[in-house]
Amino acid sequence: MVRVFSCHNFVSQQVFSTKSEPLALCSVGNKLLVSTDQCNIEIYDLSHSEKSCQLVHSFHTVALVHQIIHNNKGNYIGALEVKTTRQHTVTFVRIYLNWLTCKPDQPARARIAGQNARWTEASSNMLEVVELPLKDSVSHIASCDKTGNFVVAVARCLKLYYHCTKTLSNSDIAYSDFEPALNIDLSFDILEVAVCGDFLAAVSYDKVRVVKLVWSRKRNISGSEKFDPQPQSLPEFVEDVIDGATTNKQESSMDSDGIQNGNELDVATTASPASPVAYYESLLGEDSLNLEVEDEHYVMWDFKGDEEEDTFIPPCVTQEYLHDDKSDEPIEVLGPVDAVVGNPIHVEWVGKYRSSAPITSCTVLHRCVKFPGDASQQYLHSLKLLPTYKKDSVKDRLSGLCCFVSGFHAGFMYDVFSSDCVLLSTYNYTARTSYVGVTNSLLHAVTINGLETYTIRKMAAALLQLEQPSDQWVIPSPTSDICLIGYQAFYGVRGVSVAEHDIVMLSKALDSPTSKRLDRRHHRPGSTGRVRYSGDCTSWSIYVLRKPAPIQLYSEMLELAARYKFSNPTAHQQIMVEAYLLIKSALYKAEDEGQMNLFSEFVKESCAKLGDHYARDSSPDHVLSVAYYSMSELSLKEVIDRHKDDIATQDLSFTYQGLLHYLNQILFSKTKFGDKISKETGDIVLQIYSKHQPESLSDVILNSQLTEFSHETALTLLNNKNMEIMDESRNYALDCLGKAVIHLELCDPDAAVALVLSLPKDTIVEQCVKYHHLMVDNTQTQLSHLAQLLRRHRPDVVITVLVHLHDNKIIDMNKALDLLDVHTEKLHDNIHVRDYLEALLNSKDRQNVFDKALKLLITIYMNRIKDKDRDLMRSNTKPLPHNHLPRGNGHFVSRYAWLDQLPPFQGSRSLVQQCEFYRTLTRATSPQGYRSSSPQGFIKSVSPHALRPSSPQTIRYSPTRDPSEPCPCCCCNEDLLKLQSLLCWKQTSQETARLVLELLDLDVKGHLSLEVLCQSRLDISIASDLIVNNHADLTMDYANSLLGNNTDNWVALMQILQTKISFEENRFDILASKHSVYMDAFKGVLSVVAELLEPVNLLGILPSSASNEMFLPYIERCFVKHKADQLQKQVFQKVMS
Repeated sequence: MVRVFSCHNFVSQQVFSTKSEPLALCSVGNKLLVSTDQCNIEIYDLSHSEKSCQLVHSFHTVALVHQIIHNNKGNYIGALEVKTTRQHTVTFVRIYLNWLTCKPDQPARARIAGQNARWTEASSNMLEVVELPLKDSVSHIASCDKTGNFVVAVARCLKLYYHCTKTLSNSDIAYSDFEPALNIDLSFDILEVAVCGDFLAAVSYDKVRVVKLVWSRKRNISGSEKFDPQPQSLPEFVEDVIDGATTNKQESSMDSDGIQNGNELDVATTASPASPVAYYESLLGEDSLNLEVEDEHYVMWDFKGDEEEDTFIPPCVTQEYLHDDKSDEPIEVLGPVDAVVGNPIHVEWVGKYRSSAPITSCTVLHRCVKFPGDASQQYLHSLKLLPTYKKDSVKDRLSGLCCFVSGFHAGFMYDVFSSDCVLLSTYNYTARTSYVGVTNSLLHAVTINGLETYTIRKMAAALLQLEQPSDQWVIPSPTSDICLIGYQAFYGVRGVSVAEHDIVMLSKALDSPTSKRLDRRHHRPGSTGRVRYSGDCTSWSIYVLRKPAPIQLYSEMLELAARYKFSNPTAHQQIMVEAYLLIKSALYKAEDEGQMNLFSEFVKESCAKLGDHYARDSSPDHVLSVAYYSMSELSLKEVIDRHKDDIATQDLSFTYQGLLHYLNQILFSKTKFGDKISKETGDIVLQIYSKHQPESLSDVILNSQLTEFSHETALTLLNNKNMEIMDESRNYALDCLGKAVIHLELCDPDAAVALVLSLPKDTIVEQCVKYHHLMVDNTQTQLSHLAQLLRRHRPDVVITVLVHLHDNKIIDMNKALDLLDVHTEKLHDNIHVRDYLEALLNSKDRQNVFDKALKLLITIYMNRIKDKDRDLMRSNTKPLPHNHLPRGNGHFVSRYAWLDQLPPFQGSRSLVQQCEFYRTLTRATSPQGYRSSSPQGFIKSVSPHALRPSSPQTIRYSPTRDPSEPCPCCCCNEDLLKLQSLLCWKQTSQETARLVLELLDLDVKGHLSLEVLCQSRLDISIASDLIVNNHADLTMDYANSLLGNNTDNWVALMQILQTKISFEENRFDILASKHSVYMDAFKGVLSVVAELLEPVNLLGILPSSASNEMFLPYIERCFVKHKADQLQKQVFQKVMS
């Protein structure tokens, strides 16, 4: 689709006429070449100076020039000349050298291309004419500005001449020459041709084809010559093309190794053998025809039939050029492809390059056009190859190439450089057109009504090769709609030429309106005579239209785009993209550093304006705002300043999705943006989020890189959020934390405390774990203000968060302990360190930190147990809840039940009874006392950091016993209980046991239980002796818990008990009454030993002085157990055998 905008106006217009009738035009920089019917070429100045449009030079030609071209590299003029006689019309192609410096009165030097010059000296004052030796009629000529090579269209053949430099014999004098190099045979009669490096394009009446030459260094194959693997050097013609037109992305398309896309081409393209079969045999050899192919559908064919009609020629053998499709059905082939069915190409070296390395071609584009209306009166014209070069210190490198061809009613622009050919744009003209001129960034179409100016997407296609698209770098789509941006009425235009700063048109007025059309019947291939008109010319004029400078046209585009900024965003975006491509084209065309710097600034400006557009956009393309702002190199402050006026107007017509996306990318990036912004800018950012994305406001305040803003403004915006949004938002907790942080910054801790106490623990933990930076300050060495507040009023939250962060490998144990002040003098009073270590040890998944955490925690427990003042300190606090032991699958396990019988405990009931330091709670203001709030008579557990009671009443506890005596309740022995739980773990190490023993004093409460548990890991006999000597009644409970099935340990325990019993005169029954406790323990141990030992061994350890009646039941049990085990083994052996 073509969009229409009026923003292109020519700066000036000049009109002049030539004395003789002009036939053809050609522009060279600021000069215009005009061929006339007087067999001369006139040169006019277009510099818009005092000599503007004045004749500055002229020279004679051999015949009438009907097409004239200029080549930049060779600085020569190519002319298609026509000479008409009564019998026929003859065409000539001549090349003129020294055309600008020759003197009119000097004779011209003439020679034939490819032949040695015969003069002995060179002179720049003498016109030099080089004629190409051609036998057939020529329809069109073209040349490559980078290589200087020359192409002639003759019927269906393209003849390529290599532009080279030679020296005179026996002299150092150099001269230019043109050597015939290649013939490319196409399948249609050629009207126009174009060439650029190794790309050639040609059109007929309804067909267009773009081919790319593919080179190889392997020797040619002809007749019976076998393949020669030795490389052969390419001719200097190919080397020159490679040096002048090698692409950056497809540099290997005609490289020195003859490789294209990784496949080596070694197929010859010279003159064909007598038949396809002979040609096939010459390539493969006779022996190679007897190959077997592993294919279920394979059929062996014999190509040596006795009669010709018996020979089958499969398609893979048939030569392509034997079949020529004459149909005119519309077809479009987008390559590159090796061949187009029915439209063959044949390429061969000619002249002195016949024995050069083989060459072939691939088709990049082939299209057959079906014209609307009367197709017989229409044809394709204005063929152009439009290259884009990247300037380099050594040479310009081809980085993009587009092909344009036009019909009467529509033109087509293709990208033929990319890996796949793509149709970029279709130009639907407003009227019938006959000529089209293309500049670096615009297209000018001459219609019957005037001159139409369109934008082109050539630069967008080239940028895909020049630059790498990314999230920070975007390239406009090369296939987007183009724009008609200018129109100027002209009539009778018969030719157009594009100069450096001008558009030149030739206008001829005819006698009648019906004779204005050009009669193309005399311009068909084979009858290329002088262009005739159906009427007598009465006058002619040449119009010189000064093009607007890129910056001027860019400014006019911006002015027009500003009108559509709010009323039509789509049109605004379209114009801004065209302005960007226009100034980008000028940047790559810049000649010096000053121009490059100037155009670079305008490119940044256009990127900034495109960023502004996408910042206001709500479509999926709004994400492009990030890339365009990145390309503009604007800082965050500069971007915000561009929108603050619109935001201040409270205009909600724009959603600013693109701006929010840009801010999210900048503020939440892991890389610091580094721009220092003012509080005013920060407030604007918060206002943007508050207005257009309120659910993210607290996220920006707490978690982004935005640090400079007014806390009063932030608090106001948070409080003013819509209540419906706040209630439904999942970030309500984050909003509360945000307000709490701001209150702390404003020195209002009471409001912050109220906010954090209003949130559930799990909610705060979730947010603090997700946004873990909230827990530490900027130095990463201390807790943040929010974390310190939580530590004081919600310590359980802080501990849980730190544990989660440890599991997530964000804050390790050492750093967490540092944050919790582990290096304080009285570490055992730091309950937060204790709680954190307990949480770490409460899961088996953290066994990697068990050793260090356990060592530190045991030290804390021992110091707390040794601190005798802690019981007195508890007289000023409330009772603790009875769930003292952490519950989990880690180091803390259930305590052995018999530990409840060891001091300071007095049985299991003593742990859960009311603390003996307190009696029933009484209220100071109530003589009737205080009723218990729990079945056990305890007050309901409340954290010591909980909210203050709403009543001024004071709760008081009254001691009922001497504080110097140890209390057996669990609350007073919490640390002992936890330490015992740690030591009851089956995998407790000996290092842990030694550490406890080192810290253990005799006067420490619970000394016996701790020593027993530790010695059970070090020396079980010592532990057993301690139990027997101090609490023999607990011997069996102890043994069942710690001895397991270890026979030696049970026997040792039994022997310890034997030593406690005095046997006199074998009267064991008498002593049993005296040592009933030991005897009960002895019998219990003996019953287990009888199960573990064999009868012989049991008899060996029994005391000899004891009564047999007492031991007989145990011996019998041992014997029965022994026999049962033997029977079990025998049965098992029989079953297994």
